[in-house]
Amino acid sequence: MTIEEYDQKLRDLPPDFVSTVTDAVIDEVRELQQRPLEAMYSVVFFDALRVKVRDEGTVKNKAIYLALGVRRDGTRDVLGLWIEQTEGAKFWLRVVNDLKAAWRAGHPDSRGGRSEGLPRGD
Repeated sequence: MTIEEYDQKLRDLPPDFVSTVTDAVIDEVRELQQRPLEAMYSVVFFDALRVKVRDEGTVKNKAIYLALGVRRDGTRDVLGLWIEQTEGAKFWLRVVNDLKAAWRAGHPDSRGGRSEGLPRGD
C-alpha cells in the first residue's frame, strides 16, 4: 500500500473510532497500569520516542519515555510510559519514584529492595 492509500483508509474511519477502541480496552489498560512489578528485573532499559502531539489545538514535539524490565527468564515487561516535552532531574526523579511506588505496591513487606549482604547507604 502507498502512503496515500493508508491516508485514505484513515480518513474513511468513523469519527468515533478512537473512542470506540478506547472504550473496548480501557479496563485492560487500567489493570496493566495497576499491576505490581516483579521482585527483580535483570536489566531495566530506558528509551524515548520523539513524536508530534496535538495539544490544546497546537502541534508540539514531545517524548514518550519507556521503562522496559527484562525478567530472569528473558521475558520483558513494560514498567511504565511517561510523556514529557523536556527531560531533566525533576522528570527523572518522578520516573524513579513512580517505579519505586509500583514496586512497593507489590512487595509491602520489603525494606526498599536492597540486596542482601550489601551495606545500607543510610
